[in-house]
Amino acid sequence: MSNKIILSLIAFLFSLPAFAQHRWKTELQQPAQSGFYKIQIDPVLGARLNADLSDLRISDGKNQVPYLRNVSVLPTGSVFRTLPIVRSSTDTSGTVIVLDSRAYKGLENISLIMANTAVERQASLSGSQDGKQWFIIHENLHLSNAGTNEEGKFIQSLQFPFTQYAYFKLLIKNRGTDPLNVLSAGVWVYDHVEVTQPTVVHEGTRFMWKDTAGMTRVVVMNNEPYAVDRINLAIDAPKFYKREVSIYRSDAGGKKGDWLGAATLTSESETYIPLPGVKSENFLLEIYNGDNPPLTIKKVTTAAAPREVIAWLEKGKGYILLAGDSLAKAPEYDLKQFRDSIPAKAPLLAYGPLQPHTIVMDEAGRSDWLWPTIIAMLLVLGVLTFRLVGEVKRREG
Repeated sequence: MSNKIILSLIAFLFSLPAFAQHRWKTELQQPAQSGFYKIQIDPVLGARLNADLSDLRISDGKNQVPYLRNVSVLPTGSVFRTLPIVRSSTDTSGTVIVLDSRAYKGLENISLIMANTAVERQASLSGSQDGKQWFIIHENLHLSNAGTNEEGKFIQSLQFPFTQYAYFKLLIKNRGTDPLNVLSAGVWVYDHVEVTQPTVVHEGTRFMWKDTAGMTRVVVMNNEPYAVDRINLAIDAPKFYKREVSIYRSDAGGKKGDWLGAATLTSESETYIPLPGVKSENFLLEIYNGDNPPLTIKKVTTAAAPREVIAWLEKGKGYILLAGDSLAKAPEYDLKQFRDSIPAKAPLLAYGPLQPHTIVMDEAGRSDWLWPTIIAMLLVLGVLTFRLVGEVKRREG
């Protein structure tokens, strides 16, 4: 009988509805009139939310209040274009990759997307107009290791003199060991789009940099893990430049984390790095200088497009915002079927400072019964287990 009761209790616990643990709350200003209101997500609240606002909840104390999200995304500015691989071969002496670049009038860099590796290799690059007769372009390209990141892949940018060959051949020297895992190759095409919509600049951004042979490493540090849409750089010198940059998450000391993408910095237009909706407190920028002098960086800031939600709220009623559940899924509300009923302009509703929140709510907003029930079930389960162990010992004795 005890076994059956224990199994039943375990089954009951596993059958409990999914619930969300929100770690933060803030009180909304009471609406003066019933109607639709906009709530802007400031950087401090945004740092406690998931990047897509999936854990945001509005509660009237008993139930969830439906809302619609409006998350703007800034133009990206750079696009990765894959170069077709004509042929590839590999053995322990070397890996040969031939790329078709006829879609471009000339190249001065090629980016390799590679699986994480902790080794370094040397490579050479040649060019050809017909894919048969080859001419050397660079014979001492250095392929660095990936460092530490959880993305499983990283970008290796190869810089070389501008050339107008139709085909490029990359020879990676394997030194008698297994080859590197090159996933794809391509170029970052800079397609600048002027940003006309407003941005929210984060306060307190700091940076430090270090110039090494052919590269500048810049560590960007924020006070919070803000949702970042762009990293702005104020560059004083040189007068003319065009540099490739890879972006990673990092710690405050510059230890490399997840690879986030790549971009082009150019003196021809506004200098920024696009990172649509990436949440991180710190970033690492690796700027590839080649044989050029390093950039003189005067200032670095991070910014994001405005994020807001809109909801129907009742006059004089109290509401709170809940945030801080990394496992929460975005809610699905009927309100999205009535988007046409929402006015283009709605009054803005403010909220107070963030406070710790310890109440556990299920998806329907109920919290009164859940924890007491779980605790009671665990106590009963503990007592029955203790009795069962004692009964087994008596039988064995």
